[in-house]
Amino acid sequence: MSAKFGALPTPPDALVRRRLLDVLRDGVRRPLTLVSAPAGYGKTVLVSTLGSSLDRVGTALYLTMDDGDTAPAEFWGSVLEGLRRRGVDVTDVHPSGTSEVVDGRMLTRLAGRIEEHERPVVLVLDCGELPLPPVVGDGLNRLLAACAGRLRLVFLTRTDPPLPLHRYRLRDEVTEIRADDLSFTLSEVAVLMRRAGLDLEPVDIAALHARTGGWPAGLKFAAMALAGRADPHRAAQEFRGDTGNVAAFLMSEVLAKQPPETRELLLRTCLVDELDPGLVTALTGRHCDPRTLQFMAHGNSFIEQVPGRPGHYRYQSLFREFLRSQVEYEWPGLVPELHRTAAEWLARDGRPLVAIRPAASAQAWPIATRCFVEGLGVGRLLIGPRRAVLHDLLGGLPDDVEGADAAVTRAALAVADVDLDLAEAALVEVRSLPSREESPRSPALALTVLVLEAVAGSMDPDLDAGLDAVLRAENALSLAPADDRVARPELEIVLAGCRGRVLLQRGDLGAALAALTRGVRLAETARLEEAAAQLQGMAALVEAMTGRLRKAAEIAAEWGAQDDTGSGPSYSSRAAVLALAWARMDQYDLGAVQDLLALSEPAACSPYDARLLGALGTLLRARLLRAQGRPELARAGIRAVSAPDRSTAVSGRVARSLVLEEAACLVQEHRPQEAVETLRTTDADGAVEAELLLEPATLPGPVPEQTRRPAGALAGEPLATQVAGWLVLTRRAARRPDRARAEAFLARALETAAPERLRRPFLEAPEEVRELLGHGAAATRHGWLRTTEPAPTADEPALVGAQRSPVTGGSRAGPAPAVPPLTAKEQEVLGYLAQLLTTDEIAATMFVSVNTVRSHVRSILRKLGVTRRNQAVRRAWELQLLPPRDAA
Repeated sequence: MSAKFGALPTPPDALVRRRLLDVLRDGVRRPLTLVSAPAGYGKTVLVSTLGSSLDRVGTALYLTMDDGDTAPAEFWGSVLEGLRRRGVDVTDVHPSGTSEVVDGRMLTRLAGRIEEHERPVVLVLDCGELPLPPVVGDGLNRLLAACAGRLRLVFLTRTDPPLPLHRYRLRDEVTEIRADDLSFTLSEVAVLMRRAGLDLEPVDIAALHARTGGWPAGLKFAAMALAGRADPHRAAQEFRGDTGNVAAFLMSEVLAKQPPETRELLLRTCLVDELDPGLVTALTGRHCDPRTLQFMAHGNSFIEQVPGRPGHYRYQSLFREFLRSQVEYEWPGLVPELHRTAAEWLARDGRPLVAIRPAASAQAWPIATRCFVEGLGVGRLLIGPRRAVLHDLLGGLPDDVEGADAAVTRAALAVADVDLDLAEAALVEVRSLPSREESPRSPALALTVLVLEAVAGSMDPDLDAGLDAVLRAENALSLAPADDRVARPELEIVLAGCRGRVLLQRGDLGAALAALTRGVRLAETARLEEAAAQLQGMAALVEAMTGRLRKAAEIAAEWGAQDDTGSGPSYSSRAAVLALAWARMDQYDLGAVQDLLALSEPAACSPYDARLLGALGTLLRARLLRAQGRPELARAGIRAVSAPDRSTAVSGRVARSLVLEEAACLVQEHRPQEAVETLRTTDADGAVEAELLLEPATLPGPVPEQTRRPAGALAGEPLATQVAGWLVLTRRAARRPDRARAEAFLARALETAAPERLRRPFLEAPEEVRELLGHGAAATRHGWLRTTEPAPTADEPALVGAQRSPVTGGSRAGPAPAVPPLTAKEQEVLGYLAQLLTTDEIAATMFVSVNTVRSHVRSILRKLGVTRRNQAVRRAWELQLLPPRDAA
């Protein structure tokens, strides 16, 4: 009896959660407090941690129900005994009533005794797994009303008691604490694991929280499972609900407690991810009223409503795993039938993409592939957060499954894997099928084929064919029913990316930017953040290639790579990092370019952009190596990309840029005739950049008409091309010699480049142009030519991945130093070298390791072309990279 009426014991390892205790303390001052949740959610532990706080509210009575308390007479007898033990005078009140009717006179006398008691009475009723009989619930409701606030009921229960809760809610007389409230938060999970002696990473904490849904018992079982494991990270990721203590608990405390009909319903419906009445009816063979699932959710059978989808429910993750394991154990032959039944019902209900999972699980491939095609699932296979899941589901499609739907599905999987040869073979098979099949090709199948052809074409070196394929797919999508276009935004986003990819390679940068920007808007509207990041990164790259370097850097800062602190964008974008690298290369911040190219490798990119971005990364790396005086390495990288391999080959403007860069490397290696031969093999031969980089002896005598007035002829070209055109004229005028005209052309070039701080064409210009830069009057007005970007102001945030070099000294714009610019840290180390500090002293001053200082010193020596520290300091003075000696 002491256990039945005693205060609830607090476990020694209980985690005190003050956010819930505050709610509970406020609740016990109201007539009714309901703590309702499934087994293992810590209802009893929560109330036990309240401790003596209940005694400050009133006379607290704890009553733990057992099997004998389900009958009305026994229940009221237990209540009266508990009240008597707590000093409430109930000597003239005797339990009475039947299993159908409560004794009103007994309740009246009991209410009178409670009102006469000196303090309010707080009755904590721990129902455990026992449901409260309706007649008992009716009696408690009447007793609460009769006591006029002198009685406060606290229910700890797995199922809602038979009380008119809606009335209490309307009168604001009930406090409810449910499973969502009792679920552990991320911070509470972290505290729980630390108490268990587990030092887990945040990603592991998040994984356990997601796997358990914050279920306290599940988390304690997880802590037990992880204890002593050599690899806690792997153990956290593999924690499941169908093995060990979790499965034993769910079997004994949940499944075994259910009535037979409910048990069968749980097992027959656990194979699907979401439940609704129609699907439950199909799986069980019995009509399911919409209220059935609602009652089950309120009955706390580890079923919860899907947020934002009224009438749809789902099982808690661990419970679903347990049920699926159990149904496979008890009814192994029934599992494929249940999967097929679910797939057929979902397809008929207009949810073909949802039907793919059960169809694939049942190996019902004709159903799975038909649902994929008719549901226009190709968009979700190519982009979006669920693409990997869809790929895994359809990846098991056997080769012997026939029909157009199966062939299209194979083609879609090949395109998703960027296996263009396999995709083309599958599409050829699809094109030949209509003549052999009696049924006509469906509109969804025809549209899917066109989309696949567009994606494959956008990755093919034949840009004209690729653009035609994109235009055909866009036209077909525009003619599709409006509801399909609205319901399938992924298709429009995919095609926008295809159009931008093809146009970028063709050199139509303005149209490419328009297509990519439209794709970004569509992706943001559809909340496809990763797709938006990739498309925005591509847009930033186009901005950089066009010459809008500041705009490119601004976009790249938003969609680039995460920094060491984990801050930054949610999704990294390789295209955005390359865009920033392109901008820094054109501004000749070589240290930043090197760092950014290293950052670009792990950054994510769309697989359909991988070939293009790989080529552009090679181009930037070649420019960097050439600027560092290593042209032979630059050419080796270009040759690897230019190999006749369909998976790496590029064409159009990108291919021309690679050829131009290879020719520039040959010129730097003093092999001008080979450079000329290289250019003659492509359409790069007539490019303005080609004329600028070749030796004067290889240039034709007369000035071509298109370069006489580059401001007009090249107005629509990228900024670097416009500047190159003016520099061509500058050099030609200087060779005549016509110094006045040369300086005028140079001034136009500088004015064109100044807004974006475009330095590369000037720092890599021929000798005649560089000599003018050192002594021309125009150059004196452009001090930016010898500096890198200033540090960001207070209203200009630092760019992600950007590393800025310091401003070099000198008041007059002269020839740029023939060395790669130093990074900010290298400049700082160089200053300490000039002060004759040792490596250890520099490390202590900068709060970095000795090895870090040594790395900076090695980089400084390499960039300055010297082998000793004192030589580096003298060279820096010569190049005005350090203050004058007397200032030092």
